[in-house]
Amino acid sequence: LLAIHFSAIEHMAGSAARSRPNRSPLLRSPAMSNEPAMNETTPLVVIFGMHRSGTSYVAQVLNSAGFNLGDDVLRDGESDNLCGHWESQSVIQINDGILDVSGGSWCKPPSRLLSAVTTGVSIDRFVSWMNRRRPAAFKDPRLTLTFPLWHERLGQYQLIACLRHPMAVARSLQVRQGWPIARGLNLWVD
Repeated sequence: LLAIHFSAIEHMAGSAARSRPNRSPLLRSPAMSNEPAMNETTPLVVIFGMHRSGTSYVAQVLNSAGFNLGDDVLRDGESDNLCGHWESQSVIQINDGILDVSGGSWCKPPSRLLSAVTTGVSIDRFVSWMNRRRPAAFKDPRLTLTFPLWHERLGQYQLIACLRHPMAVARSLQVRQGWPIARGLNLWVD
């Protein structure tokens, strides 16, 4: 997964990493020295992927390279994700609200998406806040379910898709959630 997409992340984050001297040396590359500096014209980055697929790692790398992830990011590690989740609590609340109104949750995808009256306003407010703080990125695995309601409101954006083999995701969910492999595979497919 990460070997395939890491060059794209390096490309996007390279200039910001060079402008921050104490950041990760993994993001510095002499081949990127002629790239323009990242600024408010850098598109908003949406990190997209199933739970347990590397989205937290990608968000952490982008943050180390200078991307703003929001002011309410879950950075503290837990037993199931030692380096932190790197998701905005605002995005989680919006997505949980969408899933709740739709009769589902992150682990029980709804058959169709519904939105509350305030959903669009909440998304617009978050996207506007992030757009004023570019370069910026955000992630929440629930976006794999709720993205149709976000897509129209994002304006210019870039998507980083994190893919992990379905069996690896199912095994990781088995360890974290105590689920049977079949349940993790079904969630990956849904």
